[in-house]
Amino acid sequence: MPVLIKYHDNYADEFDLQGFAIRDAESWNQHVERMKNAAWPQARWFGTNEGVEFDEFDHYINRFTVKEITEEQANFLIKNFGFCYGHFLELDKPCKEPSYIW
Repeated sequence: MPVLIKYHDNYADEFDLQGFAIRDAESWNQHVERMKNAAWPQARWFGTNEGVEFDEFDHYINRFTVKEITEEQANFLIKNFGFCYGHFLELDKPCKEPSYIW
């Protein structure tokens, strides 16, 4: 089952960070488990001098909203935006094209 994962955060009250990714539910759940067991704090840099820091797992995971979507919706988003769009800051891997398509 595909899921739409939205990322939302704010950088130093200067600008908003928003993006989304399409994943299958199993790979997202595996990501969550890896991050629960990760060492904290962690940071992700996205510009020449911009980054966000996460003090603990809850601080990180609360930046995401996950919603199940249909295969048709997933394919529409992938066709028009790709597998990722905007600022999508997963910590354990870059946002890249997965090996599955619905």
